[in-house]
Amino acid sequence: MVGQWTFFIDASKMNKMFRPTKIKKSYTPLIIMSSVAVVALLIGLLAMFKRVKTPPPQSQQEQTDIQTGQNENQTPTLPEEQGSDPLSSTTGWKTYTNDKHGFFMLYPTNLKAGSVSGNSVLGTYQVPVKGFHVGSLVFVVLKDQDLKKDALDYFNSTYTLALHPPTVTEGLSVACEIHKVPNSFVSIKSVSCEGEGGPARYDYITGKEYDVFVDGYSKGFDNQANGTLAKATDYSTILSTFRFIADVSATNPGSQVPAPFSSDQPAIKVVTIVADDSGATPSEISVAAGTIVQLTFSVGTNNVYYGGLDFRSSVVSSGTIYAGTSKTVTFKANQSFEFTPYWPASGVAKNYKIKITVQ
Repeated sequence: MVGQWTFFIDASKMNKMFRPTKIKKSYTPLIIMSSVAVVALLIGLLAMFKRVKTPPPQSQQEQTDIQTGQNENQTPTLPEEQGSDPLSSTTGWKTYTNDKHGFFMLYPTNLKAGSVSGNSVLGTYQVPVKGFHVGSLVFVVLKDQDLKKDALDYFNSTYTLALHPPTVTEGLSVACEIHKVPNSFVSIKSVSCEGEGGPARYDYITGKEYDVFVDGYSKGFDNQANGTLAKATDYSTILSTFRFIADVSATNPGSQVPAPFSSDQPAIKVVTIVADDSGATPSEISVAAGTIVQLTFSVGTNNVYYGGLDFRSSVVSSGTIYAGTSKTVTFKANQSFEFTPYWPASGVAKNYKIKITVQ
């Protein structure tokens, strides 16, 4: 046929041309991959074993807590401070003695001591918790177990902030510091904080029969002029001289003067009298001549005329004290005298007296 090409192909050659040839297999890559997998597995097992055997690194604070046996669920403890004798800087200081609760301490002459505070950081406006002033410090006696628990919770919450400072991310703008107070007679923990509310310091004194909380922040929430600390170190020095009378008596049998504080300063006697329209308890107190007496009149809430009471004498008078409130007067016991209670509004005298006998 014109214009067409005819091709003849040998079928045997065609089959040979397109028949697939066998590829010779190589096992080298497989061996390499298997070896790598085994090595990786061994490395992984070794790393896991090391991680199990080696505990995670501890922070410096965690290491300190373990060494001292402290954690956030335990009451923080403070190591005893070794230092110079704090009494070396107390020459000329006065002695404050609280006969009612049985403790005493030294304090600088520019301060006043013994008056009852209006409140403390442990109280509220509705339920105040009062203490005894030594300058700006307020000493709260913790004989009530519920009050003791509240004081411990309050103190430990602040103390723990010093042991475990909050991070910036936690949003607390407060810096706390633990202070060491040398005192061989009693155990004292002390902490101060600086925050938005200003500087604050709190202390916890542990006794055999009862504890004492020291409020170094509120100044009693009252307007009493008890003086200010002339030196920052006076705060710790006052605490270093704190003693429970029972402890001193045990170590100094027959001692009449709170050891080791023999002083030519006049003694201070603190007394509280509870009174109403019918009578007072106690109705008579005896003091040695020359004693500084800090006498608190506490007027009851029942059996008291709405106008309150006014305790008057030839030496000092209390002024009006309303039902459920108290007021403290201070005088030097030079002579015996009597207080007579009056209704302030009418000037009517009540039918009892309170005798002050000076011996």
